[in-house]
Amino acid sequence: MAGSAQAIRCSNCGAGVTIRAVGRSVAATCTHCKSILDLADPNLAILSFYKNAKNYDFALPLGKRGKLRGDTWELIGYVRRADTASIFEWDEYLLFNPLKGFKWLMCSNGHWTLIVVTKQKPVVVRAGKPHASYLGHAYDIFFEGKAKVVYVEGEFYWRVAVGETVKVQDFVRPPEVLSSEESDDEIVWSIGDYVRKDEIMAAFGPKLELPATSGVAPNQPSAVKNEWAKLLLYAVGLSMFLVIASTLQQGMAKGEEVFAQEFVYGVRSTDPSDKTIVTPPFDIKGGTSNVEFDLAAAELSNSWMEMELTLTNVETGEGVGLQHGLEYYSGVEGGYSWSEGSKTAEELVSAVPDGKYTLTIEPSGPTPPRPLRYLVRLRRNVADFSNLAWGALLLWLFPCFIAVRHWLHEVNRWSESDYSPYKES
Repeated sequence: MAGSAQAIRCSNCGAGVTIRAVGRSVAATCTHCKSILDLADPNLAILSFYKNAKNYDFALPLGKRGKLRGDTWELIGYVRRADTASIFEWDEYLLFNPLKGFKWLMCSNGHWTLIVVTKQKPVVVRAGKPHASYLGHAYDIFFEGKAKVVYVEGEFYWRVAVGETVKVQDFVRPPEVLSSEESDDEIVWSIGDYVRKDEIMAAFGPKLELPATSGVAPNQPSAVKNEWAKLLLYAVGLSMFLVIASTLQQGMAKGEEVFAQEFVYGVRSTDPSDKTIVTPPFDIKGGTSNVEFDLAAAELSNSWMEMELTLTNVETGEGVGLQHGLEYYSGVEGGYSWSEGSKTAEELVSAVPDGKYTLTIEPSGPTPPRPLRYLVRLRRNVADFSNLAWGALLLWLFPCFIAVRHWLHEVNRWSESDYSPYKES
């Protein structure tokens, strides 16, 4: 990088001061006595002087050079700023390149932003929630307040002074932040771009002890935002495929009835075998398919009954068993009628081979006041939407997880703003 440094003597204590942006810097600090010198004055007049200044440990040492975003920069100035209540502080490093001029590298809570003064003035709209427009893009208001200088070191292109206070506005459009600083005589606009910590270390040295990252920066982009957009397209496309495939499958389902018979429960008998029913053999044809068990008891009232059903292949002896129940209660309370439960139930068994079968039925429950008739019906190859439901659930599970991560990122990003869209009025 072209450019040469110049050494001067502090007009207050005589200590050596190195000027790196010769001819461009108008103020520089003496690291020995903390005086701020006016470089435009041949006698190096002292702009300000402060004793017992707090020393700050710089994450990036002044004088260090590094290549960041394609250009080589030299660190020539450091400013420590705070809000007027001194609750929150952040670091600002001034970068210099003889051909590119000046840029700022701000560090707040371990998050880094590369900042440059804008060439055009943004337009701020105050109607409703304030926002700014710059180069055709909209930026949302994030912060309004004041910032003051609490410490300076190095050289600067304006006459910086400790205690200097400006009005600040920050508008965000991750990974960018659009900021204004308003003093008594001017308003300066700048645009910043979020920089990852690994970029800083790659530019200025892997052995740097950079501050730990905490929270989410106002202009920090969501790490999963782009993933969510891609996953959404994939999920929509695959969902359409699932719907089409399921529709075709359901259209081919015949729902063929293979067994239907009405039985009576509650006939008084001392023979326990009367409660166990074994049907005559019946055929299930057409290849392996699902079989739906339909149960119905239209006369069931304020009671329940359970049934153990076993479908047994006569030739192989293999059986498929399931247990299902019916319950139905109703009444009138406070002038309003109510009911709960159901007099019908369905249960689906998948992959039943064709063959000759018998059905064993074992009903149980309270003895009804009069014999209770109930219907048992079996149908094969019925339409089943459960595969579509499970497929859609699995398909959208990961995109939803990514969406929740992105939402949490946005909530955390806006948590320190008075203009958060996630806070209640």
